[in-house]
Amino acid sequence: MKLALTVRYGYDEELIFAQQLGADAVIVRFALGDPRDTDLAPVAHRVRVAGLQLAGVELSGMADQFQPWSDGLTGALLAAQNAGIDTLLCASPTQHASTLGQDLEAVVATATMTGVRVCLDSSRLLPEELAWLPAGDVQVELVLGVPGAGADGPAQAVARVHSGGIRAVRFEGGGLPLGMGKIDVPATLRAIAGAGYDGIIRAGAPPLLGEDDDWNPKGAANDLGYLRAVLQGLR
Repeated sequence: MKLALTVRYGYDEELIFAQQLGADAVIVRFALGDPRDTDLAPVAHRVRVAGLQLAGVELSGMADQFQPWSDGLTGALLAAQNAGIDTLLCASPTQHASTLGQDLEAVVATATMTGVRVCLDSSRLLPEELAWLPAGDVQVELVLGVPGAGADGPAQAVARVHSGGIRAVRFEGGGLPLGMGKIDVPATLRAIAGAGYDGIIRAGAPPLLGEDDDWNPKGAANDLGYLRAVLQGLR
């Protein structure tokens, strides 16, 4: 498994921080702008200059309505292709459609055409929507530790891995450092590794530990170190 640190676009000090922490890769959080075909080349360039591996770009600021969300994501897929970025991560619209399979056809077609994978946040998907995925290059980031999202136990996580299409796993601590919340991170990692998962692992929103800035680097370092220790224990 590959351990990634999430950083914000435009904050080069966070890329340096990722180097110092020894992250295997970074996922860059990028606010999708206007026009929708936002240039993503600078994102890839900054990561290359820092000597890091780019595991993907996480899109934020996307629309809640499906059609503008789909249009924005389609534009981002084309921008990612031009920038040589192979993975985009994002949440689905908050207003769910009963015809997700049909509605996503344009996104699936663009992902296939560009060769760029889309990973949708599992915690924002209804069970019937998750059952429809994966669809081509539209796949899933399995999010664990979000209240009400399900799949928090090792058995449920393994079931999701066996269902296919899981390309990243994110552990959320709910404001607490990983290892102190309700989710059994070591048991879950051991279970999904046994089920054959070998993709990206990352922590979600870092906890606030003492005096910290708005990115919470101390919390981010704590969670990354915890995940690394757990992964080393699996070897």
